[in-house]
Amino acid sequence: VWVTAAPMLFVIVTTGTAAAQMLGAQIDALSTRWNNGTLQFIHVLQPALILAMLVSAGIVVFAAAVRIWSATGGLEPRRGLGVAAAAE
Repeated sequence: VWVTAAPMLFVIVTTGTAAAQMLGAQIDALSTRWNNGTLQFIHVLQPALILAMLVSAGIVVFAAAVRIWSATGGLEPRRGLGVAAAAE
């Protein structure tokens, strides 16, 4: 578990930190352009895409953590849809 988890946590922390710093800089630039009246669509698109990437990555990591926790006995595993028997 730690052979996989430690490098994965390192990558998550470094990439997440870089994305958060980049998002902060984009929001500052967005605020400046808003106040100057020079705001264009592209100035809103990049921060929105960075935020979407961060949220998507968070959902994937959270879902994986829940699945691992349930597989190791932390929760009851989710039951899939059963196969319905055909009526004869």
